[in-house]
Amino acid sequence: MATSSEVKRKYNRKVYKKLTIEMKKEFYEMLDQYSKETGESKTSFICRMIKEHLCEKPPANTANTACNN
Repeated sequence: MATSSEVKRKYNRKVYKKLTIEMKKEFYEMLDQYSKETGESKTSFICRMIKEHLCEKPPANTANTACNN
């Protein structure tokens, strides 16, 4: 029988994708400071920006199933 941790890892591999980005230090520092001041995680901020910008004005011929969540 699978342990709770194994089940979580399997679920996460199925549902999530990892994203590694490079950015100028100044942008990272801005994001880090914003995250500290607001308590919003960097991941949450990036996801919110994607939803705000891509769900409101989606590029042509794109499936935006994430916008329904």
